[in-house]
Amino acid sequence: MEARAPASAAIDPALVRRLEDATINSWPSRHLVVDGAWMLRLTPGHPSKRANALSVLDPADDARVAERLAAMFGHCERLGAPPLARWTPLMPPAVEAELLARGFAPFDHTRVLRVLLDRPAVAEAEPATDLLTDPPGERSRWADIIVALGGEAARFRDLLAGIFDRIAPPAALSVAYDAAGRPAAATLSVTDGSLSGLFEVVTRPDARREGHATRAVRTALSHGRALGATHGWLQVKADNAAAAAAYDRLGFAEIYRYHYLRRD
Repeated sequence: MEARAPASAAIDPALVRRLEDATINSWPSRHLVVDGAWMLRLTPGHPSKRANALSVLDPADDARVAERLAAMFGHCERLGAPPLARWTPLMPPAVEAELLARGFAPFDHTRVLRVLLDRPAVAEAEPATDLLTDPPGERSRWADIIVALGGEAARFRDLLAGIFDRIAPPAALSVAYDAAGRPAAATLSVTDGSLSGLFEVVTRPDARREGHATRAVRTALSHGRALGATHGWLQVKADNAAAAAAYDRLGFAEIYRYHYLRRD
């Protein structure tokens, strides 16, 4: 069963916008088209939805909706990417209504969680972990590790390495090892000011439910705190009960939810 979404009155629009901005900074697309609060991010050929979707990040920016959707999705067609939109609490109702009228349907519901980095139980470097802090342009081995752990198909390896290399804020790959010294889990950490975001939390299939991902997460959050972050945050599928339970134990709390819309 999915965790209950917070009441709309409890959602802080400024915090939602800050976390959406951190997503853009931490997971950079190959192409970006901006029109006011409308942002189209495209990375043709890579399956990442957050790097291939239209977001509208101001409820008041709802002028000329049909015209602007046509223009944005025209870029998708030109670059060979399917039209996709990301719904957040900031999307103007008029934009959502127009998308639904065009035959778009919601899918891939996701929770955005945040935790205060004020306790060793949350953010402390773990044994048998490592932090890779290669600079942009030298992060191809990060992609190799994610692929080897099963978090990405090998055919997307070069595109994933490109995403890693485009990250401008301080970034690191936290890797947890098993008793044999082999990588068992990993997560990408990106520290964007006060926020330390976690992406690509992945565990080798034969090493699941052994605590490796938690060790990688805690080491990554410790690194973010050392860089000045006050909060950690991440995105988790709403139906991923096992991951949700692990993050609950670390003290993560839901801030908002988002989902995508695609044409049926």
